[in-house]
Formats: sequence, C-alpha cells, structure tokens
Amino acid sequence: MKNIFSIVLFSMFVFSTNAQDLNFSIRGNYSRSITAEQLEKANLLTDFIDGYPSSWISEYVSVNVVAVNKGLTQIEIGQDLVLTEQQKNILSNADLASDIEINVNYIAKNTFTEKNENKKMTVKMSIVPEIQAEFDGGKEKQSQYFKDNLINKIPKSIVEEFKKGVAVFSVNENGEITNTKLKTSSGDATMDKILIEAINNMPKWKPAANSKGQKINQEFEFSLGNLGC
Repeated sequence: MKNIFSIVLFSMFVFSTNAQDLNFSIRGNYSRSITAEQLEKANLLTDFIDGYPSSWISEYVSVNVVAVNKGLTQIEIGQDLVLTEQQKNILSNADLASDIEINVNYIAKNTFTEKNENKKMTVKMSIVPEIQAEFDGGKEKQSQYFKDNLINKIPKSIVEEFKKGVAVFSVNENGEITNTKLKTSSGDATMDKILIEAINNMPKWKPAANSKGQKINQEFEFSLGNLGC
C-alpha cells in the first residue's frame, strides 16, 4: 500500500536577510493527495487510505463515496470497506484535480462506557497527476530565482513587521504560470505586490502529466514567512 502523503510536492528554502530568517515553501494546493492510477487499482478502502482504522469499527452502517466526473458530483453507497463496482467506477473515472470524499458511518464501542455508539469518519483527498509539475532546472534554480526576485527585494522596514503571505497559482499544460491570487495578505501592500510579481514572472515550468503522458494543469500554494510562522 502506498503512502498517500508521500505524493505531496513540497519544497522549503530558508534565507537570512536583514537580520531575519525567512522561509518560502511551494506545495500542491491540497492537504491529502492520491493519483488516478491508485484509485483505478483500488478494491478496498485500505488500498488507498493510509492508516485506515478498521480495528476501531465493530459494524458498518454505510460507506458513501463521493467523486466528480466531468464536472458532475456522483455518490455511490456501499456496505463496508469493500468497494462496490459502482464505487470503483466513479473513483476510476473521477476528474483529475478534483476532490473525492469517503464518508464512513459505523458503530464502535466506547472504551469508557463499553457501549456501542454511532460514529462517522470523513476522508477527503485531491486527485493529483502521476507526474507533477516542476520548476525547470530543479530546486536549486528555483531557490536562486526567489532569492533574486523576492527575498532580496523585500525592504528592511517590511521584514521587521513581516507576517506570513500566501498565494496560489497554476501551472498550465504549456508550463506557463496562470491564475495567481493572493490567499493570505502579508499585511503590507508593497510586499503583496512583490510576492505576486515574483510568481507571475517565473520562467516556464515542466508541466504536469497523467499516466498517459498527456500534459495537464496543476495548482500550487506558495507561502513566505519568518521561521516559526
């Protein structure tokens, strides 16, 4: 069984500037991820949910699988951790970059009262490409780019009062940066402007691709802040 958390693309770099340690990170714009290939091979919930707590469950009530296919939300209900053919079908055909949701309704014994109780567990995951987008030249060139075009441009007066800034952007099928948006302001309009410009002016990336080699769009999150933020 593959670890779903190992798929997340994450890069962190730390710089010292104006007596302040700043770090930036770039990661896929999601918390949990899974590839379409893993979903296509899944027969059980344990095949793609790492650490699935089957030992907690005394009895299943229902298992709802929610996925998006061609922009339409589909729901299929099963009885336990074994996926039905209908559930496998909507998972294997779910749209790339969309989210899937697994809602498990079950009965478990309360360890204190020893009485059975109705419980619900929800697992949400984003479907990511088999080949994720990558800054052309790798992490070293990516680090140097942001040092030259972001870190070194931050005025000392801003650094001293700096708050964490977060932006999201996409890398399209041609490796171009698109849809850059400020998610969390740094607290300074000048800093926000420098951050957005640095992202928008990045050189082309190597685009993401699916298992068939088709180039696809991928979303990322960029954050910049003091150590410990």
